[in-house]
Amino acid sequence: MRKAVVVFSGRVDKAWQRLLKPGFKHCSLIIEDGPSWLLIEPLCSCLQVRAIGRCRRILRPVKRGLGLRAGRILTPWQLFCLLEQKRKISLDNGYK
Repeated sequence: MRKAVVVFSGRVDKAWQRLLKPGFKHCSLIIEDGPSWLLIEPLCSCLQVRAIGRCRRILRPVKRGLGLRAGRILTPWQLFCLLEQKRKISLDNGYK
């Protein structure tokens, strides 16, 4: 199983993003790709994918990268809440 990290930030690229929850205005995805990591960075005009480090960065691509089919998740804050919920469920199941 590959490891993934979702990164949330308060960065604002477009005026409409100011309406989103502080600290959850943008999200990126970092996915393990063998000995390297890939950074999937959704930008307003394009999707940027690049290798980072020796170990290897838009909400729709982040959800797809995680294998989520959550059509109701539209903002980074909603994605964060969903991931927290899944993490708690996973931790609860791990202790049974």
